Amino acid sequence: MNQQQTQEQDQVYGIVKTRDIFHAAYLITQGMTLKTILPDTTSNRSKAIFILEGEGISFFEERYKSGRVEVNVFALKDSVQRVKDVMFDYLRTRGLS
Repeated sequence: MNQQQTQEQDQVYGIVKTRDIFHAAYLITQGMTLKTILPDTTSNRSKAIFILEGEGISFFEERYKSGRVEVNVFALKDSVQRVKDVMFDYLRTRGLS
């Protein structure tokens, strides 16, 4: 695979890191996968960094940042709850909460 093909593939199937639960939940509603959670060691109020991946993630990332998203509110609510559950479980098992 040449460099251009690799760059094109990275744009289609990429990774996003975010501290924003709603951002993570939105990406999950669009079919992305929560790959892992990392502890947030900054002075930020957040306690976790969400790592998401999936096909077309750059498209959904661009739409989210522009504020031009459409999402089923019930799916978003469910995704927020799932992200919170995973985050609190992660923090509890590592003694970070």
